[in-house]
Amino acid sequence: MKKKEWKPRLIRRDIISNLPVGGQLMLAAKLGLNRTEINAALNGRRISKEKKDIIIKEAEYMAAINIWKTRFCKYPSKI
Repeated sequence: MKKKEWKPRLIRRDIISNLPVGGQLMLAAKLGLNRTEINAALNGRRISKEKKDIIIKEAEYMAAINIWKTRFCKYPSKI
Protein backbone atom coordinates (compact mmCIF):
# COMPACT_ATOMS: atom_id res chain seq x y z
CA MET A 1 0.00 0.00 0.00
CA LYS A 2 1.35 3.37 -1.05
CA LYS A 3 1.61 6.12 1.52
CA LYS A 4 -0.26 9.34 0.69
CA GLU A 5 1.84 12.33 -0.17
CA TRP A 6 1.59 15.15 2.35
CA LYS A 7 0.41 18.47 0.98
CA PRO A 8 0.29 21.68 3.00
CA ARG A 9 -3.02 23.49 3.33
CA LEU A 10 -3.50 26.39 0.97
CA ILE A 11 -5.01 29.12 3.09
CA ARG A 12 -6.46 31.86 0.89
CA ARG A 13 -5.52 34.88 2.99
CA ASP A 14 -5.58 37.06 -0.12
CA ILE A 15 -9.30 36.41 -0.47
CA ILE A 16 -10.18 36.33 3.23
CA SER A 17 -8.55 39.69 3.96
CA ASN A 18 -10.30 41.43 1.04
CA LEU A 19 -13.85 40.19 1.59
CA PRO A 20 -16.30 42.85 2.79
CA VAL A 21 -17.64 42.79 6.32
CA GLY A 22 -19.97 39.80 6.55
CA GLY A 23 -18.65 38.45 3.26
CA GLN A 24 -18.61 34.82 4.37
CA LEU A 25 -22.25 35.05 5.43
CA MET A 26 -23.18 36.69 2.13
CA LEU A 27 -21.39 33.89 0.25
CA ALA A 28 -23.20 31.28 2.32
CA ALA A 29 -26.58 32.83 1.55
CA LYS A 30 -25.81 33.23 -2.16
CA LEU A 31 -24.52 29.68 -2.64
CA GLY A 32 -26.98 27.96 -0.31
CA LEU A 33 -24.23 26.55 1.91
CA ASN A 34 -23.45 27.07 5.56
CA ARG A 35 -20.70 29.33 6.89
CA THR A 36 -18.62 26.39 8.09
CA GLU A 37 -18.22 25.08 4.53
CA ILE A 38 -17.23 28.54 3.29
CA ASN A 39 -14.70 28.91 6.10
CA ALA A 40 -13.29 25.41 5.48
CA ALA A 41 -12.81 26.07 1.77
CA LEU A 42 -11.04 29.39 2.32
CA ASN A 43 -8.82 27.96 5.07
CA GLY A 44 -7.72 24.97 2.99
CA ARG A 45 -9.51 22.22 4.89
CA ARG A 46 -11.04 19.22 3.19
CA ILE A 47 -14.21 19.81 1.29
CA SER A 48 -15.46 18.36 -1.99
CA LYS A 49 -13.65 19.65 -5.08
CA GLU A 50 -16.81 20.91 -6.79
CA LYS A 51 -17.96 22.95 -3.79
CA LYS A 52 -14.47 24.30 -3.18
CA ASP A 53 -14.10 25.52 -6.77
CA ILE A 54 -17.46 27.30 -6.68
CA ILE A 55 -16.74 28.90 -3.29
CA ILE A 56 -13.28 30.13 -4.32
CA LYS A 57 -14.59 31.55 -7.60
CA GLU A 58 -17.45 33.47 -5.97
CA ALA A 59 -15.21 34.66 -3.11
CA GLU A 60 -12.64 35.98 -5.60
CA TYR A 61 -15.37 37.93 -7.41
CA MET A 62 -16.66 39.39 -4.16
CA ALA A 63 -13.15 40.33 -2.97
CA ALA A 64 -12.29 41.95 -6.32
CA ILE A 65 -15.45 44.07 -6.24
CA ASN A 66 -14.73 45.08 -2.65
CA ILE A 67 -11.15 46.09 -3.54
CA TRP A 68 -12.43 48.15 -6.44
CA LYS A 69 -15.03 49.92 -4.33
CA THR A 70 -12.78 50.64 -1.35
CA ARG A 71 -9.53 51.56 -3.09
CA PHE A 72 -10.28 52.91 -6.53
CA CYS A 73 -13.76 54.41 -6.31
CA LYS A 74 -13.05 57.00 -3.64
CA TYR A 75 -13.69 59.88 -6.00
CA PRO A 76 -16.95 60.51 -7.84
CA SER A 77 -17.01 59.42 -11.44
CA LYS A 78 -17.35 61.96 -14.23
CA ILE A 79 -18.86 59.45 -16.61
